[in-house]
Amino acid sequence: SNITISNSVGKLSSSEIEKMVDDAAKFKSSDEAFSKKFEARQQLESYISRVEEIVSDPTMSMKLKRGQKEKIESALSDAMAQLEVEDAGSDDLRKKELALKRVVTKAMSTR
Repeated sequence: SNITISNSVGKLSSSEIEKMVDDAAKFKSSDEAFSKKFEARQQLESYISRVEEIVSDPTMSMKLKRGQKEKIESALSDAMAQLEVEDAGSDDLRKKELALKRVVTKAMSTR
């Protein structure tokens, strides 16, 4: 998204416009970081939700080998705990999602 700052009405001085442009540049990187974190959080929450459905489905649970459900539930707990960490970065959230995916994939492939 681009921000256009113009002096069409003639109320802003060139130094004020320059300051606004500088501020926009400063906030751009923090906005991008926020967007990445938000996206990673949404993906992790969505995946957690899908995994919870699998674990709570009796038909699916019965297909898991003994001990696999507990491993999935443990990985789910870890992932949910990561969501509670306020300053968790997008990399931390993605790592937890990948860790959970590995556990689920392994559990599903050993049927």
